[in-house]
Amino acid sequence: MTNPVALGRFARRLRLAVMAAGFALVLTTLAGVLFPGVAAIRVEAGGLPRPWACAISVVEVALAVAGLAALARMLRAVGDGHVFAPATTGCFRRFALLNLLCAGANIALPPLAQFAIALRARGGHIDLGISDGGLLALLVGVLLFLVARLFDEAARLEEDSRSIV
Repeated sequence: MTNPVALGRFARRLRLAVMAAGFALVLTTLAGVLFPGVAAIRVEAGGLPRPWACAISVVEVALAVAGLAALARMLRAVGDGHVFAPATTGCFRRFALLNLLCAGANIALPPLAQFAIALRARGGHIDLGISDGGLLALLVGVLLFLVARLFDEAARLEEDSRSIV
């Protein structure tokens, strides 16, 4: 059996790490978009021109940060002892959805931008494909939905056990 105090402490620490990761994503993306001369930070997306790459990066980071915010809300609830509450599982489901959307955007937006550029130029090329990292991100996103369903079932079982007592 898991110690609830230790679980809460771990959730609070993980929440801080998640918030720091979101903050770092925003800062590095802003730095890459606003200061293109900084060699350590480079914005690129499938060999697209810089404005397109910046726009795609901003969309992906916005989805990722929104997902991390939902995860942070879930971890706050877990830290407060509400492990299987409906609000907790709802936050996790939002995190899973936003994670999946971010992975999908990473895969779909560069070819869509290439298509738009090719239409405007009346010619060009479009690279369609999926990297192993993109495929793995999609699979993890789908797996997170399964975990969310498991959390929902655990919440239902916990509610059933409380109503019996």
